[in-house]
Amino acid sequence: MTPGEPAAQPSRKRFRWTLLLRLVALAFLVTAFLAIDGAPLVGEPAPPDAGSIDLARGIVRQVAGHDSVAGAREVILLGPRELDGFSALASQVIAPIRAEARLVAPKGRSAVPPELALRLSRSLPLGAWLNIEARAHSIGTGRSLPVVRARIGHLPVPAWLMRLLIRQAWSIVQPDRPDPPTLEDTFPEIRIGPKTARVVLINPGRNAALAGLAQLGGTASDPRWVARAYCALTPHADADLAQIVRRAWRLLAISGSASS
Repeated sequence: MTPGEPAAQPSRKRFRWTLLLRLVALAFLVTAFLAIDGAPLVGEPAPPDAGSIDLARGIVRQVAGHDSVAGAREVILLGPRELDGFSALASQVIAPIRAEARLVAPKGRSAVPPELALRLSRSLPLGAWLNIEARAHSIGTGRSLPVVRARIGHLPVPAWLMRLLIRQAWSIVQPDRPDPPTLEDTFPEIRIGPKTARVVLINPGRNAALAGLAQLGGTASDPRWVARAYCALTPHADADLAQIVRRAWRLLAISGSASS
């Protein structure tokens, strides 16, 4: 061992850590650059068509109305007008994020299957935009879950990662019960066509949906709070999705401030 070797080893370690930190910082900057766009993917929301809004509200009443029964088999048909209505409702709920959902038909004799596209745009400082686009296409007759691919800016998100994220999100919003339904049990059929998407839903019931929303406020829902929130929401006859979600989130905020 030479006299200068012990002092050289710490210097090499510092160089390696410095190089690693620089590489991480460079990767972060490249990722941020690719994820940010200079223009929105979704244009300025236009005034919603009253007929489209009514169609979307009709589907909400079908799934989460007072007459909905847990375990009932619901067939939901989503055409361009229904998707326009849901886009308008979603843009109201999650504003200032812009939302757009539409069916994309293949052009000519392309082998690409019809897709259901969901786009989100959020303004950032200095005129930048965060754009997210997810596209789903059904497999065969739609008896299995569709393939979903996404893109954040110019960054692609592979289908296997989207499947993992969707399953994780589904498990988070499930009510606290020993045997929550799987995605496959809840959506036994999703068939996406060029003009209409057909979704078969096994209705989870309004109580389950509300409990799932409550799960977003913490690791476990308080049954007493869920009961109070359910009683506060059910007297409203209008099953407008935007109003229901806004009232539910206000109840979550009040509950969180009271518990803290």
